[in-house]
Amino acid sequence: MNYQKKLKKNSAFYKTVEYSNHEIDLLGIQNVNIVSFETLYELVPFTSVVHLVDGNIMSGSTWCTSIIKGDSTSFAIACASILAKTYRDSQMIDLSKEYPGYNLEKNKGYGEDYIAKVKELGIPAEIHRHSYKIKLNDDQIKLY
Repeated sequence: MNYQKKLKKNSAFYKTVEYSNHEIDLLGIQNVNIVSFETLYELVPFTSVVHLVDGNIMSGSTWCTSIIKGDSTSFAIACASILAKTYRDSQMIDLSKEYPGYNLEKNKGYGEDYIAKVKELGIPAEIHRHSYKIKLNDDQIKLY
């Protein structure tokens, strides 16, 4: 049994929120993260729980505790990171069927392999974050 299945089986509660590449381009990744945490806070059906957030993005919040490098110091955050990553990986595997030339099933981010495929095949505009800047050599470029 893999980690995701074990976590889901043994978790009392977890929730995932999702935003499209278009929403991220419109709002910005930092704002989407903040809205995501606020949305999750509203969805949690418990009132007396501790809300932990990885990083310092929510450091001014009164309803959660921000922990820098939380995925390496908090078991709960590490578990949430695994659930989020495996969820994203499964989405990329599904997208790889629609965009077969990009090797998205193996290449789940904006790594060098993906950049090489974009140069070869063009940008999959329907799924790509246009606001994402990629550094190639010493030049920073936008992929659109």
